[in-house]
Amino acid sequence: MVFSNKDDFLLSFLKKCKQRYLHVTLDTCGFVEWRTFKKIVEYVDLVLFDVKIVNEEKHIKYIGKSNKLILENLLKLSKNRSSYNYKDSPDPQI
Repeated sequence: MVFSNKDDFLLSFLKKCKQRYLHVTLDTCGFVEWRTFKKIVEYVDLVLFDVKIVNEEKHIKYIGKSNKLILENLLKLSKNRSSYNYKDSPDPQI
């Protein structure tokens, strides 16, 4: 399922999943405010964190936005959770 800008609904949905003992995996690029992300990952068993480009200049050039928030969230996630998977999408042309 894909959720975008539906924080209240997503949080409610995740709580119900956990009440029913469902395993929840979140696949994200991490472009969300930390206070929102932190609430969501409390109800997630595994986070798949997809970083497109680590270099900020290239990220802005190819994606159109800074990756600062994304990388900050990845760092915070790594300090607060043991169950996450970082993946990047290397492109030899970039």
